[in-house]
Amino acid sequence: MFLTIRRHQKWLFLVISTVTIISFVIYFRPGSGNTDAGTGRASLGSIYGEPIDADVFRATAAQVRLSYFLGHGDWPDNDPAAKQQGFDLERETYQRLFLLNKLQALNIRTSREAVGLTAGQILRSLGRGNGALPLADFEAKVLKPQGMTVKDFNDLMEYELGVRQMVTALGISGKLTTAPEAELLFRHEHEEITTEIAAFAATNFMAAVTVTPEKVDEFFKAQMARYRVGDRRQVSYVRFASADYFDIADRQIATLTNFAAQVDAIYAQRGGTNYYKGVTAEAAKQEIRADARREFALRSARTNAVAFTDKLLELTPVSPENLQKLAADSKLTAAITAPFEQRTGPVELNVPASFAQAAFARTAEEPFVGPIIAEDAVYVIALKKVIPSEIPPLDSIRQEVTTDFRNYQAALLARAAATNFAAGLQPGVDFAAHCKAAKVTPIKLPAFSLATRSLPEAEEYLSLGRLQEVAYGLPIGGNSGFVPTGDGGLVVHVLTRTPVAEAKVQAELPAFLAQVRQTRQGEAFNAWFSREASVGLRDTPLARRQEAGPQ
Repeated sequence: MFLTIRRHQKWLFLVISTVTIISFVIYFRPGSGNTDAGTGRASLGSIYGEPIDADVFRATAAQVRLSYFLGHGDWPDNDPAAKQQGFDLERETYQRLFLLNKLQALNIRTSREAVGLTAGQILRSLGRGNGALPLADFEAKVLKPQGMTVKDFNDLMEYELGVRQMVTALGISGKLTTAPEAELLFRHEHEEITTEIAAFAATNFMAAVTVTPEKVDEFFKAQMARYRVGDRRQVSYVRFASADYFDIADRQIATLTNFAAQVDAIYAQRGGTNYYKGVTAEAAKQEIRADARREFALRSARTNAVAFTDKLLELTPVSPENLQKLAADSKLTAAITAPFEQRTGPVELNVPASFAQAAFARTAEEPFVGPIIAEDAVYVIALKKVIPSEIPPLDSIRQEVTTDFRNYQAALLARAAATNFAAGLQPGVDFAAHCKAAKVTPIKLPAFSLATRSLPEAEEYLSLGRLQEVAYGLPIGGNSGFVPTGDGGLVVHVLTRTPVAEAKVQAELPAFLAQVRQTRQGEAFNAWFSREASVGLRDTPLARRQEAGPQ
């Protein structure tokens, strides 16, 4: 089921995510924590003075999760990409509550027919070309395991369609973009430029850097803050490796009389060779069997880890050393991690971020936590040592500091050379001749426009956006002057500027006009949303934390 949805992700996004098509101006900072919906008005706040009901908050949060699932193919709490992309369930829930309030205030209604049509589109997509997925199956396989019902699905469809109407109404000014205005913008964005650059990189100046102990000492004193190490933790742990339980997993699988049929069903559900490309059906099914074996083994590892944790928590007095003692009594191996920061975790272990999070939450009074489930093992840990933030002595990191010093000095030499090169490009000076005199080989880049989204040949030296910004401000034959880069600098020289072909204008302008209107409609809606949300949501925990600033 999940993989089926993933294959239709982009289509579903266009069907249901009318709000996320618009890039909201976020009024609240992300990552502000979770609201306890069961504590009533005191913790949930109000919208325009109307208290937020705890049951409504929970239902809306469920709607947000379902919307994410239909748009991404996974639940946000299971999808590592959710956090990376800045998804915050609490913030999204408050935003949705605000928009629901506005839908009611503006008396925007959605017909049952429209809701049914949109829901039908999604179910047909999930049917993989075999007709619509039965609503009962969708409820049983997707909704019920998450504590949701068909009503939640219908409410989501009604909300999405209602917001679509609201975006259209409140962003109407964006629809006023004229065709001639869009044509000018299209021609500007698709005019192609060819350039060449004279690049000066630090790597070309390493040999010119003189390194002495005295200079490294001075550099370290001036740059001490960059070497500060954050708070660290060291933990002892017992690892219950899934591989140690494969024999148990094999016996459990042997008792499943329909295991082969289940493997065949999973293979078919994932789309067969459409999903397992480049391998035979038998090889793909062997992979499924291996995954199942690891899952059974991991369950057994977790069961033993739980039993070990229970015994550990019964030992008195409480002491971090109890973990190693119990491990020895149980004929298990206890080990100790190297010190680690929360953002990295122990680099020597293949563990999830929750490992470091749990370690940093431990105290002398509550030193233990488990089980922590990783990809190939389950862990029980005990806090061993708290290491405060510090700047390590130079002798312990001299090699690192020396390397940084050499790179820093080489970059300074590169930037000085680039600056001198740019200064010599006076009006009338030939770029190629100037490069030859300076013994610099110019690098010709592929043609690009403002509509270009990737140019690897250039991005080795500077970002595409920066190149576009610099080049589009120059005439044919123009030179940019010194442009700083991460490890030196460069000069951009424009060779040609080519207008977009008329055939391309005629073919693509209608779609471009629609895109511009939609974008400007979104911008107008965003402006309205940001203005109204700052008032409507000011009596909420999110707003209060925003006003308080970082803690």
